[in-house]
Amino acid sequence: MNMSCVGIDIAKRTFVAAVEISDKVKIKSFDNSSLGFSELMQWLNEFNLFMLCFCMESTGKYGDELALYLYEQNHSVSVVNPAKIKYFAKSQLTRNKTDSIDAKVIMQYCKLFKPSPWKPAPIEIKKLEIVVKRVDSLNDMIAQETNRLEKCDKSIKSSIEKHIKYLKKEVNEIEQQIAQHIDNHPQLKKDAELLDTIPGIGKRTANKLLTILGGNQKFESAKEVAPYVGLNPEHSQSGTSLNSVRLSKTGSSEVRKMLYMPALTAIKYNPILKQFYEKLIGKGKPKKLAICAVMRKFWHIIYGVLKHQVPFNEKILDV
Repeated sequence: MNMSCVGIDIAKRTFVAAVEISDKVKIKSFDNSSLGFSELMQWLNEFNLFMLCFCMESTGKYGDELALYLYEQNHSVSVVNPAKIKYFAKSQLTRNKTDSIDAKVIMQYCKLFKPSPWKPAPIEIKKLEIVVKRVDSLNDMIAQETNRLEKCDKSIKSSIEKHIKYLKKEVNEIEQQIAQHIDNHPQLKKDAELLDTIPGIGKRTANKLLTILGGNQKFESAKEVAPYVGLNPEHSQSGTSLNSVRLSKTGSSEVRKMLYMPALTAIKYNPILKQFYEKLIGKGKPKKLAICAVMRKFWHIIYGVLKHQVPFNEKILDV
């Protein structure tokens, strides 16, 4: 029995679903909420479809609840790297971009390529993600209050200083919880120890990486790693003009931001990346392009260490 593919384009407050019925594509918009999820299923039930597979782009928190809802309803759900959808749309000569068109493109991609089913992260990863994000939020607050302290009136200086002290105490306590949580789960503990062998990776960066790569839950191969964060090169050419190469930047901007400072540190202390960076600069590559290339190779090294469960070594990319 053939499956009916449902393409879903996710936004913060709404999502658009597209499904093919008797060679005609039906499209409808829903609220990105539990009520909207139920209305989606009611709408699809009107077409008397027996087997459904759902496909959506990996958009982080906006699509997580819907993917989990569909998974718990025993439906096949695929969460696809946005870069793959983007390149597929280009291959189909899709020029316009609207939510309805995007949902249709995602449906067509799902029908043609039948991407692997998604499954939610293990509970220990989800719990780690929650507390790591809390630390990020607290550190953002500390940065904001520190900025205020530099320009504040004397009348509120003491209040801001007390607040900063309190926030730092909270960060310290939660980071202790994170360390304990990692110690309580053997695979997380092993992955954390492996990340610690990579020059340039600090404790906080390692904790974030565990929420993405812990247990290698997201990727089946190294080829999927760079596009996930938009660190894959994108070539462009117009007429007789020379090719230009830039980062696609399709994927998680949060991870790209997270990798930037560690990459700068790695250029100084990681032998592979130091040599790689100096080689690019020696060829006359712009500094910014060289740093981006280092970030991409760094991401591959991190993936390789966790995928193969081996400590960092200078031949890790050959493993």
